[in-house]
Amino acid sequence: MVSYASKRQGPPARRYLPGDTCLVNTNEVRALVREPFRVLVVDDFSPVRNIIAVRLAAQGYEVLTAENGQQGLAVARREHPDIVIVDWTVPGLGGIELIRQLKADQSLESTYIILLIGRLGVEDKVQALEVGADEYMEKPVNDAELGARLRAAARIICAKRRLEALARTDGLTGVANQRAFHETLAREVARAARYDRPLSLLVMDVDDFKLVNDEYGHLVGDIVLKLVASFLVAYCRTSDTVARLGGDEFAVILPETDADGAQATIARLNSLLEKEWRGNSMPGQSIYNLTVKDSQGQLPNCSLHLSMGWATSGPGATLSANELVHLADRRMYEQKRGPKAGGEEADEVPFTGAP
Repeated sequence: MVSYASKRQGPPARRYLPGDTCLVNTNEVRALVREPFRVLVVDDFSPVRNIIAVRLAAQGYEVLTAENGQQGLAVARREHPDIVIVDWTVPGLGGIELIRQLKADQSLESTYIILLIGRLGVEDKVQALEVGADEYMEKPVNDAELGARLRAAARIICAKRRLEALARTDGLTGVANQRAFHETLAREVARAARYDRPLSLLVMDVDDFKLVNDEYGHLVGDIVLKLVASFLVAYCRTSDTVARLGGDEFAVILPETDADGAQATIARLNSLLEKEWRGNSMPGQSIYNLTVKDSQGQLPNCSLHLSMGWATSGPGATLSANELVHLADRRMYEQKRGPKAGGEEADEVPFTGAP
């Protein structure tokens, strides 16, 4: 395998301000619709393979190569290219079988595939499209035609991934929605268990949020939720996943974070929250005051509180995704009740398993 371009860069860092309505949407789309596009060229004839690779690299693509079907499949599973260009007669698996296996792999099924073919009949072309090829080109490859087809592929990929990002995004706050949260948490739990690494989860909600909606209306309530989401995105790590679980409840998935780290994160968020909105802290509690106004400062002030709970898995004591959610929820509600009703400290509440 040869990489002809390696200028991949992540999206620029951005600090999200309270009230910003464009949160994870932008970063998630940029991450999905990555630039430069990564193209894998699978062809056993090295002159053709190298010419295509060099010319695509000169156009700004990041190019990977493979000389047979097995190698192409291995590279694709490891590098997850956006586009695969494969020759019909590539040795090993063969072009058709390689396409079939690429499309059978859930992590690669959306990969855009261009099949290079010689002077084949209509039935061969139909077969190629039916097994999963998105496009085909006759050899010898014309540079202008290949460039045009790649640009068309890029447009299709961008549109599809934007739709995928929207399907995983909360429409009001812009952070991950409940579906994306559960998918991400399941993936992170599996990864943490596989490598025996720590994983933490924070769950939080806005106390007495219904009273805000009742007293000030849902417009103010929506502003409150946007403020909370923008605050979490601004002050959590880029590797963390901020999600809205529904209503006024949020969650943050913290990879590579142990119990001490989770509690330190809560303390840090509380301290920043107090500073950000200059609220009045309640000594000894992980709850702080929020003052909410619209951009013109016309809305009446309303005092809000955030309650936070945490849970940690591994190493050595692996919890399932359901167990993490259950424990973090329990600690959050104990924290919520504690200051009001003299309840137990959240950390002292025993955990008896998933509901």
